[in-house]
Amino acid sequence: MIFRLYDATAGGTPLWAEQWTGSNGVKVSDGLLNVMLGSLTAMPQSVIAGRDQIFLGITVGTDDEMAPRVQLGSVPFAMQALTVPDGSMTTAKLVDKAVTQAKLGADVSLVPPDGSVTTAKIADEGLARLQGGVARVELDPIFLETIEGQYLVHVTPYGDTSLYVAEVGEDYFVVKARAGDADVAFAWRLSATRKGYAGIRLEEVSGLDHEAAK
Repeated sequence: MIFRLYDATAGGTPLWAEQWTGSNGVKVSDGLLNVMLGSLTAMPQSVIAGRDQIFLGITVGTDDEMAPRVQLGSVPFAMQALTVPDGSMTTAKLVDKAVTQAKLGADVSLVPPDGSVTTAKIADEGLARLQGGVARVELDPIFLETIEGQYLVHVTPYGDTSLYVAEVGEDYFVVKARAGDADVAFAWRLSATRKGYAGIRLEEVSGLDHEAAK
């Protein structure tokens, strides 16, 4: 017997073929046979990878190939688990904080180089909404990499309510309603000290630099 794989129901060029003959001839019992495809002729991963459908053609002896070809189910496509098709990993498929410094490697840093982030840019902000009088806001891990020490949380309600920050964690904060609308939207803003600049307030300017600044 000869077994061939195709990407079409009829015609076309075989993607792979394997011949069972001689001492490796297929034993048939009551019309049933059992073979392990790929055990005689290696089946390249490229035969399966990137294809939606695969069809098996079987030829017995000198007869023509049997018709119709048999469409294979999901088992052969398990080979695709060995690789990741191009373009399949998108931002939407990555959970928050899935990419860490350890996964990026030593040559990639989440910390901005000196001078790339100014004092004015050390802030983060966004919009959120209370649900049942409470809201938990997760912080951007990249922002957290650029600051040191405690960050400050500022909230502004978009409605008739009184808000307060009930909890501050390393990478989140919780806002609750003291009174008023329990489902109000609100704006939030964080401010913090830029990493490496703790304790630096107003630097002294020399006379020459002062003249140049004018």
